[in-house]
Amino acid sequence: MNPNPTITSTTPSHTVSWVRLRRSNLEPVIHTTIGDGRRSPTPLGGGEAVGREITGTVSHIHPGTQYSSANLSSPYLLHVRPPSSTQIHCPLTSPSHTAPNLCYPAQYSSEFNTMELDSLRQQVQEIKHQLAGDVTGRQEYQKLLAEYQIILAEKSHLQETLGSTEYSLQQLQVAYNGLQKDSAACEQSYSLKLSKAEERTAKEIEEKKIAWERVAKLQQYINELPTAEEHQNLQDDLEVQTEDNERLLAKVDHLAYQLKIEREHEKEQAASIETQRKEKDDLLVKLNLAENILNELESHRDATTEDGKQSMEELLWILEQTRKELDAAKKLVNYRKVMLEEQATNHDKIQREEFEQREKLEEKVRVLEWTVVQHKELEDKLRYKLKKTGENLREAEKRLTKTEERLEAALGEVTSQQEIAKLVASLMTVLQTAINQLRDLVDISQQISQGQTPDITVLLNFTNYTDAQEEVNSDLSRETLSAQLKEVKHMISRLDAVRLQLQDKHAEQLAKDVTCTQM
Repeated sequence: MNPNPTITSTTPSHTVSWVRLRRSNLEPVIHTTIGDGRRSPTPLGGGEAVGREITGTVSHIHPGTQYSSANLSSPYLLHVRPPSSTQIHCPLTSPSHTAPNLCYPAQYSSEFNTMELDSLRQQVQEIKHQLAGDVTGRQEYQKLLAEYQIILAEKSHLQETLGSTEYSLQQLQVAYNGLQKDSAACEQSYSLKLSKAEERTAKEIEEKKIAWERVAKLQQYINELPTAEEHQNLQDDLEVQTEDNERLLAKVDHLAYQLKIEREHEKEQAASIETQRKEKDDLLVKLNLAENILNELESHRDATTEDGKQSMEELLWILEQTRKELDAAKKLVNYRKVMLEEQATNHDKIQREEFEQREKLEEKVRVLEWTVVQHKELEDKLRYKLKKTGENLREAEKRLTKTEERLEAALGEVTSQQEIAKLVASLMTVLQTAINQLRDLVDISQQISQGQTPDITVLLNFTNYTDAQEEVNSDLSRETLSAQLKEVKHMISRLDAVRLQLQDKHAEQLAKDVTCTQM
């Protein structure tokens, strides 16, 4: 009796060996014999083949009993008969399936295969014993064959389950690879976002640094700007310069008026001199005329000696009178000549003095005009400077307002951070301590400046740091900060009052020292 039977089904085109048992692990194998005589084994399970392959007919199953494919009336055999030679293989090896071949033991779980193979080995061993001689009769054979077909169906179902499991594992592997790619892409995207965020943060830090530098420059510019007192002093100087300009302009007008009067007086003197010169010319003409008349009379005297002595006396009298008039005219001419010379000398002297005075006045007027121009330029510069200062102050106030708004926004962001909040709390604690100690110092200074006895407890010990820390840690709200700011401003006003008192005290002490020195 053959210990390794094979159930064979024959068709016109091919022959199918349905079962092949190996000695080592009793693994069933499907063989497909194609019409040309070639045989294609299709294993149904794993295991290492160590035995030889024995192929026979149904007659080998039981001695003296042969069955053809027509006698296999079992419904399981009819059910498992393949429709064609190309379908006698594991269903997971079809072209439409994307999973790997699941018929090999190296591709599925070893523990699951070991359990299934052990079960199949036991069942096949029982079938071997039954086929070896324990089973007799057609009904028992059909029963065993049905059980064997059930086992094959279960194994096929298990292989399908294993194939679907491996396909799921493959899909999971594909999904895992996709997730790895997505995670790498996400990591790259997050790295890019992180680098952009770092660049944006660096840019914001740079902008804040630039803003702080601008604030420092504005603060320096504001410190360089004139204070209210200096501004008032500039306005006072401008008013003084304006008054000086007005006074100088009035003086220039007065000098110009005097110069005009002097020029009119000079014109009058020139007209008087011209008149006197004309009179002098007239007198000279008259003198020449008298001399001509005298000469004519003398010539007539010689001519009239013959006419008689009567006319001689008259002519002598006329001659005497004419001589007297001529002498008087000569004296008058000489006097007027002397007077004219003196007047000319005085006029020249006065003219030179007036010319010198006029030059001095003109020089003084030029100096005054230059001074007026300088004062006007200075006034224009001061006004422009005041105007520019006002504009700069307004612009600085606007910039400071905007800067304060930005700083308030930045401060709002900063205060939201815990570390900055701790630093602010520490700073507020120190400031509160300084304010408290400053308040104590102001109180002591006021008491000393007013001549009162200072408080010894405050003088010996200022406010402790822990007390200020408790005051600050109690509340850091906006209202508390506003109240502390008002307190600081009030403290500044008190310091100013103490300064004034010390100033008055020092002035009194200086007055006493001066009085004692004079005594």
